[in-house]
Amino acid sequence: MSHLGRPDGRKNMKYTLAPVADELKKLLNKEVKFLEDCVGDQVESAVADPAPGSVFLLENLRFHVEEEGKCVNESGEKIKASPESIEKFRASLTKLGDIYVNDAFGTAHRAHRFISSSKLLSLNDRCTIPTNTWFSVRWLV
Repeated sequence: MSHLGRPDGRKNMKYTLAPVADELKKLLNKEVKFLEDCVGDQVESAVADPAPGSVFLLENLRFHVEEEGKCVNESGEKIKASPESIEKFRASLTKLGDIYVNDAFGTAHRAHRFISSSKLLSLNDRCTIPTNTWFSVRWLV
């Protein structure tokens, strides 16, 4: 799972991760299953019982207003995601895997839902920080 650009909580194909899946397939020399969303029943079903070694790439998290919690709609109006829709988004994300590795030090401080999801980060055995991020944190402290 990842995000790309600033699509303001709307599906904007300029920021799709589909080309990333194609590149990842070449780099890994194996099939990468690209899912056209990042949450919901279809995504949960697709990743529920994968074959060993399966690789999935989910569509851009920022296509959902719940990821950043707020955005500007097409009319230029500021809108916020409801607490209920944010919780539903978080709940769906937490069903997608057992381990979450945040390798994006530049966004680690942001209140994005995949980072701040209490169900992911409250469990110490389900979250890890990569070595390159840990070194960055040590240099800042």
